[in-house]
Amino acid sequence: MNSLTTSFPNCLPVCPRVAELKERIQELELKLVIKDGRIEELENELRKHDNPHTPSSKKRKEKTKRNRKKEETERDKKEEETGEEKGGETEDEGERFPGKPEGSNGGGISIPDPDDVKHHRLEGDGLEEIGTR
Repeated sequence: MNSLTTSFPNCLPVCPRVAELKERIQELELKLVIKDGRIEELENELRKHDNPHTPSSKKRKEKTKRNRKKEETERDKKEEETGEEKGGETEDEGERFPGKPEGSNGGGISIPDPDDVKHHRLEGDGLEEIGTR
């Protein structure tokens, strides 16, 4: 651009094409600044997931509701395409114990039977009922 300004010094301020090109340069520089900022944000996000010492709360979770639904829809699409259906599957098998291995029914705790309780009543000749507090 320096060579053009030295060879045509009088045309520069007057020429409308030069003014248009200067405006276009300013627009493109602004877009470049915006894109540089976006690239910086994405690089920071990428670095956050690459560090093995990052707390798990900041890492992307693999098993979330959204991802499970996505996997289910993909599985359903594959079943529709092949025409096969899985048999013997109950409704709550997939959601009931999401962290358990397949075939496990959750284990859990067993609650013991209640103890035999004998209720004693005060019945007798010399007893009278007194009001409670």
